[in-house]
Formats: sequence, C-alpha cells, structure tokens
Amino acid sequence: MDIRRENRLRRRLLVCSLSLVWTPSLVRAAGDDTPPQPEPIDTSSSGQPERPTDRYVVPSLLRSPRQVVEHNGYTSVQVNVDDNGNNISLDAANEPSIAVDPTNPNNIVIGWRQFDHVSSNFRQAGYSFSTDAGRTWHRVEVIQPGFFRSDPVLDVSPDGVFYYMSLQSSFVCDLFRSADGGASWPDRFFAYGGDKQWMTVDRTGGPGHGNIYMSWSSNAACCGLRIFTRSLDGGATWMDPITIPNRMIFGTLGVGSGGEVYVCGVNPSNFAEYRVAKSSNAWNPNVMPTFDFSMSVNIGGTMRLSTGPNPAGLLGQPWIAVDTSGGRHHGTVYLCGSADPADADNMDVRITKSVDGGLTWSPTRKLNTDNSTLH
Repeated sequence: MDIRRENRLRRRLLVCSLSLVWTPSLVRAAGDDTPPQPEPIDTSSSGQPERPTDRYVVPSLLRSPRQVVEHNGYTSVQVNVDDNGNNISLDAANEPSIAVDPTNPNNIVIGWRQFDHVSSNFRQAGYSFSTDAGRTWHRVEVIQPGFFRSDPVLDVSPDGVFYYMSLQSSFVCDLFRSADGGASWPDRFFAYGGDKQWMTVDRTGGPGHGNIYMSWSSNAACCGLRIFTRSLDGGATWMDPITIPNRMIFGTLGVGSGGEVYVCGVNPSNFAEYRVAKSSNAWNPNVMPTFDFSMSVNIGGTMRLSTGPNPAGLLGQPWIAVDTSGGRHHGTVYLCGSADPADADNMDVRITKSVDGGLTWSPTRKLNTDNSTLH
C-alpha cells in the first residue's frame, strides 16, 4: 500500500473484525470492586446468556503464518497473533472493538472475546495494540487470565488514555484503564452495567469534554430498568444509573459538540421499532441528567437476532453518531443499522439522519448496493 493511499485511509476509517483493515450520585470509589445487590435478571431477550458453560481450555502450541488479505487495493492484517506475529492455531476471537489514540493515530488498540481453544466457549477479555497504524500487532494478551468476560467495548480519552469496558457473568461491568497505549491495564473500576453495554467518550471539545457515558440492555443487568450512567472522572466513579424513557436495548451512544448525548436501541418487544433518546444536560456535573425526549424511528427494516449466519447473537445493532466536524453538516445526527426489510433481501444496511437535533428524521436509505438474498 503506498503512503498517499494509506494516509487517506487513515483519515477516513479504521474497521476491525478478526483482522484490521486500513480504509470510541457518584457512589463507587477507585478500587472498590464490590457491586451493589443486583435486581432480578431477565435473560429472555438477551441472546445467548453470558455465563460460563464450558470449562477453560489452555491455548494450543501450534502455529501457522498470520493472515494478510489484499482486496481492491485494501490490506487486511490479522491482529490476534503470537510474539512472532504468527497465527495461534485453534484459538478464536469475536466481537472486536477498536479505539485510536487521538494524540497519536499510529497507536491503535483492539479488544475482543478471546477463546483460547475452539473446543470451549469460555471467553476472556482479549486485546492487542499496534504502534505502527495497524501494520503489526503485539501478541495476544488477556485481562485477568482465566476470568470469564464478554462484550468488550473500547474507547479513548481526548488525551490518549484507553478504556476497556468488560461484562462479567454476574451482568455487571468493570472499566479497565490504560495510560501506556494499551500495553497494560492496571486500573480497574466498578461500572454498573449489563448485557450489550456500550460507552462513548466525549472528545468534542464541548462542555462535557472527557466525560464517559454508558448504557446497556435492561434484560440482563445490574439495576432493572435503570440503564444509563456517566463518569466525570475518567471512569473512577459512576453516577447511580437512571432510566431512559421508552425502554430500549441493543444500542449505542453518540455525543454532539454542545454536550448533548444521544442513546439509541430497539424496542425489546418490536425489533422493527428503533428508538432514540436525547439528553441536553447529561454533561452538567451539577444536575442529575434528564432526557429531552425518547422517540420511535423507522429505518426501513427489522433488527434480527439468532438467525442466519449468527445463530446465537445479533445480526448487527443500531448505531448513532453526530457530525462534530464544524463543516456544513455539523450537528447532523445519523442513525444506522442492519435491518431486514419487507422484501426478498434478508438484510440491508439502512441509514436515516436528523438535522434538527433528533426531533425529525429523513426517509431511510439503503447503503448496500447488492440485491442478493442472505443464505
């Protein structure tokens, strides 16, 4: 890949899968790992329960060359490798999450569910990091080896501190923090949470700059229907969770340059109904956050669960993002998701946008150009 193309791709997008393609009341003190008494857990709509069912199996000693794939001018390199950059035979990884240091874009960290052997579904908090923009990767590591963890979500602070949110089998989360580019994760903080948690760090330069916001699905969680929290001190302590009007699950978060926080998800009783909630004061440390509204949005299809190529999980999820570029689309809110439309095509990537802060939404558009049926 030539340097000019590489620089253009670095400015645009980094995509991670199992490889990286060049083209994230204050009540708990630091170090306090004791969770509150959890409320009853309903796993009926949460997908595969995030609890250990298989025993831990040690990694294989077999090795093979790492995978490097060239396609249409793009290069994809394998991330989960050993000390020598080789593939670790018979291990597996999924649900990757990526974060790029805004102060040094060559420093990238990816976290994933690490299966040390394909004969066991026992998963751990796997991770690796790169200091050369993804060309090469440090060997596979896990946070707390032998400890069951799932649903990794990574993001990074404005000054380059990486965060790794990890779900325990008790359906509460820990936030791990790395100040050395993802090489080590010495800081661990209790962070409430639940299944399919998500977090985002405000890097907009607005009034909530540096804040961390988090939400999760209420189906299997710490605190009943209270599914939103924030941290104002780099994850060391977290606000007692609050509810979001109109319950939603399986979603993500976005932040605007005015400090406004958007949360999206789907109606747990109707996956064709996408929902968006907005808080204009979640950034304010002097108030308990409230939500301006929580509304239904139609993106032209239904989110699917446990079918097709993923028999035990989601086929995509809702994503929300805000343009904070300062350009002509500044402030536009985008809602995107993989959705099954009412036609022969089993799955499309659909998108809609709002130019008035989430109050109204444009007609949805299909982003993929294929007309094939998913088999």
